[in-house]
Amino acid sequence: MKRNIRSIRHIIFTLLLILLGQQIAYSQETVTESRNIPGLFFGLSGGPTQTKIINSGSIIDTSLMVEKGNSFSGTAEIGYFFSDYIGISSGIGYASYKSKLKLKSFQENFNTKDSENEAFEMRVTGSGIEESQTVSFLSIPLCVHLRLPLNTSFGLYLKGGVNLSLPVNKKYSSSGVFTYKGYYPAYNVILENLPLNGFVKDKTMSSNGDLGLKIVRFNTLVSAGIDVNITESMQLTLGASFTNSLLKESYSSSQSSASINNFELTPNTTKINSFMQGSSKAIAQSVGGEITLRFFMP
Repeated sequence: MKRNIRSIRHIIFTLLLILLGQQIAYSQETVTESRNIPGLFFGLSGGPTQTKIINSGSIIDTSLMVEKGNSFSGTAEIGYFFSDYIGISSGIGYASYKSKLKLKSFQENFNTKDSENEAFEMRVTGSGIEESQTVSFLSIPLCVHLRLPLNTSFGLYLKGGVNLSLPVNKKYSSSGVFTYKGYYPAYNVILENLPLNGFVKDKTMSSNGDLGLKIVRFNTLVSAGIDVNITESMQLTLGASFTNSLLKESYSSSQSSASINNFELTPNTTKINSFMQGSSKAIAQSVGGEITLRFFMP
């Protein structure tokens, strides 16, 4: 027991000597006044991201499941550091958001008219419904950089700002199995299994379309991590990033209804509308890694 206590004391004493030696050596070092970071810089950044597009506020969103997708984002930037601690940047970037939405079962009734202009109630049931949504942006980021130097080579950073984004790709692809029945109240009869009249059973359908994002949007971004000075004019940063973009207010389509309560997922046997069309709010989010290589001007 006493031997163990003495061993522990020796270990503690040795660690103290090492720490004191490091402190003395550090106090004798010549500390560089600047980390050679302030000034104009150019940079390239990018990394893999995990994304999701959330469609909410619809009459079916309580049973709508969302699966994340894998994507990539990248930016070419130009900026200026006023000191070792604060800077600004802008540039041009690209980001893509992907998500898959699933609905196990579906049922809706809506009033419509047939080819002879006779009113009836369409009764639709569906199962195994899936939709893939993809939205890509070209963006102009406006960012503020905050840095905390730890020594002449390493530091911590926090970047935040907004993206002025223009959608360049906004598509969806849907599939599912649907059954269509027609109830005619004037005759108190239900028509089914009549394909020529648009009443089919267990029809496997697929549909592609445009989500209709047309307006330039602002979305928020934030990233944080560490930076490493490779040389006096080159810096590498490693961190994690997060973006958040509101999509629904940009949504526009000639097929959209005035109210989500009038939304029809599949109005007939030839088309499946996007879940986004029947949502009052849609948000695209991404979380991922970010690697940046910066070059500082002399």
